[in-house]
Amino acid sequence: METPDRMQQENPAENQKPAVDVAAIERLREIGDGDVAFLKDVFSAFQTDTAKRLVVMRETLAAGDSTGLKRAAHTIKGSGLNVGASNLAASCLQLEQLAGSGKLEGAAELIARIEEEFKRVVAELSGFAQG
Repeated sequence: METPDRMQQENPAENQKPAVDVAAIERLREIGDGDVAFLKDVFSAFQTDTAKRLVVMRETLAAGDSTGLKRAAHTIKGSGLNVGASNLAASCLQLEQLAGSGKLEGAAELIARIEEEFKRVVAELSGFAQG
């Protein structure tokens, strides 16, 4: 298991990479036949659902509910991958594995990292939805 110090050391390297994979956005453009409204709908759904699940993460952590935390992390991981947010998905995978072990030490730090990465993803997605 990674210690919080190790996670902090790795975090700056992650933040140097783009928050969103352009190839994933191109696949979404193809699926939507280049319709910008389709992209906006996908991004809006991602943003709304993920924001709700981040609240659930905090609540389940506070309640000591590792199963609920694992489920929320898993869901964000999947939706993050759908929009090309691989850094976000990687952090969610770490949280999912941690919660799956039943140990919650370090979970708050991971959630904080996920929240920060989510902000980066939303900012980049808004640029892709401009046209």
